[in-house]
Amino acid sequence: MDKPKRLEMYLEQGDGCCNCHDYSIDGGPFEQEGVFVTQNVWCMACGAEWTNVFKLESIRDFKIEDREK
Repeated sequence: MDKPKRLEMYLEQGDGCCNCHDYSIDGGPFEQEGVFVTQNVWCMACGAEWTNVFKLESIRDFKIEDREK
């Protein structure tokens, strides 16, 4: 399987290693910059390392408190 297909599958499924598909993955802290969040991820089974990039798509359950002063 070539790399573009692996990446496509990883982006569609979003879980497991994007190289070997093992679920022995771990990640570092999330870092935010504007609407983007990144996380360094690595696979303990095959040693692959990558960075997941997340983009704010929407929000849910927005509430605003009615504050009287």
